[in-house]
Amino acid sequence: MRYYLKRYLSNFQTLSSRLLSRLPSPPTVLFQRAHVHDYDKNDLEWHSENRFVMRGKVACQQFGALWCRLRVLGASSFLTLQPSSEPPSLKLALATIVGLPIVLWVWKCAMMVLFQRKIIYMGYIPPNARTEELFRDVQPPKDISCEEVRIGGEKGITLYGILVQSMVAATRSEDPTTVMVYFQGNAGNPLSRIPLFSHLIMGPGSRSISKNISPLHNLSILSVAPRSYWKSSSKTPTERGLISDYKHVIQYAHSRFPNSKIILYGHSLGGSVAICLAATLKDREEFMFVKGLVVENPFESIPGMVKALYTSKWVPYRYLGNMAWDKWDATAETEKVAKEELDSISQIGSKLQRNEEESEDVKTERTLLGRLLKDMMVIVCEKDEIVPWEMGQSIYAASEKARSTSESEDGLGRNVVLKKALHETGWSEAKWLVEMRKYIQDVENSTK
Repeated sequence: MRYYLKRYLSNFQTLSSRLLSRLPSPPTVLFQRAHVHDYDKNDLEWHSENRFVMRGKVACQQFGALWCRLRVLGASSFLTLQPSSEPPSLKLALATIVGLPIVLWVWKCAMMVLFQRKIIYMGYIPPNARTEELFRDVQPPKDISCEEVRIGGEKGITLYGILVQSMVAATRSEDPTTVMVYFQGNAGNPLSRIPLFSHLIMGPGSRSISKNISPLHNLSILSVAPRSYWKSSSKTPTERGLISDYKHVIQYAHSRFPNSKIILYGHSLGGSVAICLAATLKDREEFMFVKGLVVENPFESIPGMVKALYTSKWVPYRYLGNMAWDKWDATAETEKVAKEELDSISQIGSKLQRNEEESEDVKTERTLLGRLLKDMMVIVCEKDEIVPWEMGQSIYAASEKARSTSESEDGLGRNVVLKKALHETGWSEAKWLVEMRKYIQDVENSTK
């Protein structure tokens, strides 16, 4: 270490000397405090113990002299500038008027592309979203049990979340009938959703529960923050990473409650995440316990959201959507899976007409989304100020293609429109609570 420091100081002395020799000398009075002492080489060799300290002093003094001279030269060149009475040339005026907005637009576009994942995944909003603690900063209602859970992900990722259920359900030893896995939006943490979970489980106020809305003691809600959210690992979020995180969450839910039916429920970006995750998972035995899918105010895609936020065609930002690294194209995935379902059914039908026994050869491994499409419930808020409600409608329209067969006529799928709700206030509407509870009951009563 000492050897490298000595070499660095020696090289710095040489460079400083060369720069000082090439710069013009300002008045000497300015250098009275930055005078460089001339040390004899013999003195340096004689003070063998202090050679390193003396060389450092020489380097520091030379740096001070160099810095002082550069400041004087810069100030002198600036002071020589004089105002001109001549008007600016036409080229200069046009370059300023046209060039400055272009430069600013290019700069902002470049920043939006480079830091796009900071814009999409805002786990840092609100400011305390990463540091909040259950029971210390957020107190759940008295009739609700909240348990903090910790789940291991891929490559050392650690995920944190909460398990919410009624106090009555928490004291039972048997598994709940239904477990709802919640996919959160692009900001906040699971603690901010506790009022929503409490409203769904206990109804509109535990003291004034109506006869038709009683507590759901057979429902548990598992909400886990993906990477870069809440207390989970601070790793860069990506489309592949979030899909992997929520896959581990579903597996954890099944391992903890092996006798429960699972419903996937995603809000905003979480709705698109739930659809894309179901489209990547094969409908094998390990995911046969997933029986329902609910998406509320889902993104159609990231490029679609960019165009929705920047509606003016002359603004360059609306054309940056195609440069998104994470597409989250829920509509395309829904249309693709629906087409695969129709093609598979038509192939089996044509085979049955020729030879019934050969129909087994054309069966292909379907995706989890392919099985859930006919049972998917889409909730949209007509007054949504962030995600256009037409995006949810387009996803539902794409899923309807899978309901055109006789096999899917008895599906649980439905489209719910909340007339007066905003993006984050849909759960406070009476219709939301009725439709959500009806869907949960239909999934529990389903024999599939």
